[in-house]
Amino acid sequence: MLFLDYICFVHFSTTPTTHENTTKTKPTTGLTPIKEKKKKKKKNTRRYGLLFCLILYIFIVSDLYTRVTPFLVIVLLYPNWSLEIFLSLCVALSLYEFLMLRFVLLKAGVANKWKDALKYFSIGTISSSYNLLCSIGLKWLPQNISFRWGFVIEHVLRILISIALTGLSVYQQVYVGEWVFQQTTALFVVLVIVNMAVFLIMICKLK
Repeated sequence: MLFLDYICFVHFSTTPTTHENTTKTKPTTGLTPIKEKKKKKKKNTRRYGLLFCLILYIFIVSDLYTRVTPFLVIVLLYPNWSLEIFLSLCVALSLYEFLMLRFVLLKAGVANKWKDALKYFSIGTISSSYNLLCSIGLKWLPQNISFRWGFVIEHVLRILISIALTGLSVYQQVYVGEWVFQQTTALFVVLVIVNMAVFLIMICKLK
């Protein structure tokens, strides 16, 4: 009996016993939390308001009149020499605009000043609108024109040239010929005053 008890004891002691450790696992749904990024609304801030745009429009229109009208009046006052006067004034004003664009208007950081001067000088003979728009920071135009140390000097000198041509035409009409362009001259004086007034506002507004 003792021998059988010993065999049974050895048998049950050597049989492997497995213990199932049940671990509780949290059910996973497979979904990861999505963080919604709040989109920041970009405010479209306009640099220039409607009032400044109106001032800009008045300046461009008055500038066109004050640049072109004295030129044409001088040509019309001398019908016998109209072609020669026209070509002479075209060459003189083109040379003036070219030199001003090369040495005064363009910023110091511009690489090819001679190339840009040859490309854009002809616009200034009729209107300064392109040079002005290139100096106020518009993204769709090259920002290569200096406003205070370039455009201001060019515009003031060009106004003085127009005043000199108008004075010559007035002298021709009063002392030599007949007074023909009375309304044109009066409108020129009014638009010069308006142009310089809005020009001073732009100088205070723009940097």
